[in-house]
Amino acid sequence: MSKQLNSILNKLPHAPAKSESISPAPITNESADPIIAPHQFPSKQLARVTAPVTHELKLEIKKYILQNPGETEKSLILKGLRTLGFSIDDSFIEDHRKKR
Repeated sequence: MSKQLNSILNKLPHAPAKSESISPAPITNESADPIIAPHQFPSKQLARVTAPVTHELKLEIKKYILQNPGETEKSLILKGLRTLGFSIDDSFIEDHRKKR
């Protein structure tokens, strides 16, 4: 550790240790903050779904989007979920940025 960093750390007050533990608040549906986009879907609450993918898959998706104008990552994923049998309305799939 450098002398300067050591000097700074020695000047800081030490945090007092508490013997009592604080239990986390229970998670309820009300405490979760879904992403709401009232200008797009006023009657629906939206929530974001994320999934890690390999770098190669991400590059393939980008290449597909470049070759197919009008497609977005969101539209690809939602169309894929629709082919698996999930009920997804067309209004969710279309790109609302292009309507402005």
